Amino acid sequence: MVAATWSLVIVATLVGCSQSSGPSLEPVGSAGDLRAALAAPEGNYRTFETPGELGREVDVVVRGTITGIAEGRSIVYDPENYPEESQSHMVVSVRVDDIVRGQQAAGETSEVYVEVPTSVDVDTDALADAAPRDVLLFLDEVDPRSGGAGTRVSDVDAGRPVDSRLYAPWPAGFLYLDGDQVEDLRIDVIELGPGWSEHRSLDSLERAAASG
Repeated sequence: MVAATWSLVIVATLVGCSQSSGPSLEPVGSAGDLRAALAAPEGNYRTFETPGELGREVDVVVRGTITGIAEGRSIVYDPENYPEESQSHMVVSVRVDDIVRGQQAAGETSEVYVEVPTSVDVDTDALADAAPRDVLLFLDEVDPRSGGAGTRVSDVDAGRPVDSRLYAPWPAGFLYLDGDQVEDLRIDVIELGPGWSEHRSLDSLERAAASG
């Protein structure tokens, strides 16, 4: 399946027409800095009771290592009425250590490029230094040329090699370990229920995603 944009992933509108300008983020060296830079999910979005159920829904599940963060696309969601209001994104480069579920295109098994929306102006190099390294990702492919009907997209290939595939994570689709607690970049995993919160490691989540 191909998700048209991060803001429209199958059934969920996750990002509205928020203004991308704002105070600069000053990372201090924790995964929380990366979370703080992201636009929070808005509206209703579909959730799943277990990692296995989500794994069956998405295009690909990968275990990987974050290698860099760069500025990504900019999308104006209502160019007719609000031409100056845009949503900025950053692209997280992730080296693929294991394809847990699904498949990638031939020649694209070594790295994936994951787009996430930002809520403030960010220093991408500092965020890359602060970001967690080991991650588990539940991803859908997105069309980089489209932001949805009636939108305007700028910098289509920003943040990744030209013509490489672009992916977006589901809610609870960008998981990492913070101390002894599994966290997601955008939502609280504990809110998803025991089918998620019972897992205390990425290894456990990875097994659940593969076998569900």
